[in-house]
Amino acid sequence: MTVDETAARALLSRLADTEPPPARIDLDAAMAAGRRGRRWRRLRAGGSVLLAAGAAVAVVVALLTGPAPRPDHRPAASIDLSGRFSLLVPYASFGWLPPGFREGAAGGTTPRTTSEQVLLVAVSHGAFIEAQVYPPGICHLTRRVLACSAFNTTQPVRSRAPDVRGHQAYWLAGATLAWEYSPGAWSVLNWTDANLPWPPTGAERAAVLRTAAGIRYGQGAPLRFPFWISGLPAAWHISEVDYGLPAGRPVPQTLHLGDRPGLDVGQSGVDDLQVYTAAATDRSWSCPRGTGQHVTVDGVAAILEYSPKASEYQSVCVPDWHGLRVEVVLTFRQAAPAPAPAGPHGVLAYARLLHPLGPSPANWTTRPLR
Repeated sequence: MTVDETAARALLSRLADTEPPPARIDLDAAMAAGRRGRRWRRLRAGGSVLLAAGAAVAVVVALLTGPAPRPDHRPAASIDLSGRFSLLVPYASFGWLPPGFREGAAGGTTPRTTSEQVLLVAVSHGAFIEAQVYPPGICHLTRRVLACSAFNTTQPVRSRAPDVRGHQAYWLAGATLAWEYSPGAWSVLNWTDANLPWPPTGAERAAVLRTAAGIRYGQGAPLRFPFWISGLPAAWHISEVDYGLPAGRPVPQTLHLGDRPGLDVGQSGVDDLQVYTAAATDRSWSCPRGTGQHVTVDGVAAILEYSPKASEYQSVCVPDWHGLRVEVVLTFRQAAPAPAPAGPHGVLAYARLLHPLGPSPANWTTRPLR
């Protein structure tokens, strides 16, 4: 779809005094779904993205009102990467985004960091953009296919794209732009509209490239957690952190742990422990009511849930634990029989290893695993 600048300006003139349409997505509900829905589905790299017509108008506005200030961005050549990201310090963030977009959660997907990928999500009026950032050695361009080992994804190359900040870039199948932001290190931007040809043209093309160029790289501030956990068996390790950006700063929402070093969450044969936290006053989600078994954790009332017919899943939810609402979910992916939920290796035992620090960030820690 090619945008005629004269027609676009006329459209914007008519819209100048018009109230914007109501958002077609409840972002608070979407963020809640991002926290709670991840137990049921995990949207990985290369997932589809839907951009609505309202987002296209926002793109036109952005490109006709003049350039935004150049984002603070270190040259890619100066980045020192060890080949794996820190799980406790998000490595990348969005810079410029089309007006109306904000970083958040959508459809069960939240911003996250693993040792092999940082996922960024931007949302606007029922649309969202995803960016995946990989350290060196994860993605390889061979025979016109970009293959990334982190989640075993492969995407065919359609054609060369304009360089992104001086680094080679490619249009991929599936409405995707990929570029090598540092030697051997790749970023992938998903931006799809059912009515938009790919590669894009006109204002949409400029917006895609500008969003890609605005991504910032480099270690930021360490994540601060409202709890710490001790006493886990030696095999358990942090495998992923999902986070939100309520005030523009990353705030952990879910800590994932796996029981086999070197394997990421979602791999077969790995047990997965997830810890969800929010302020007890947060109304976007609540503990189960009228179901489950009533138990105590640290002397505080909690709900234990599990199904004898689906014993691979167990959870404990504490509605108010020193000002926090906490849910601990244990998922079994091993063939061995699941332990008793209230036994020494069940979810209740793991929940009792937590040490909540309250809702005030001033009391939180950068060392969640001890």
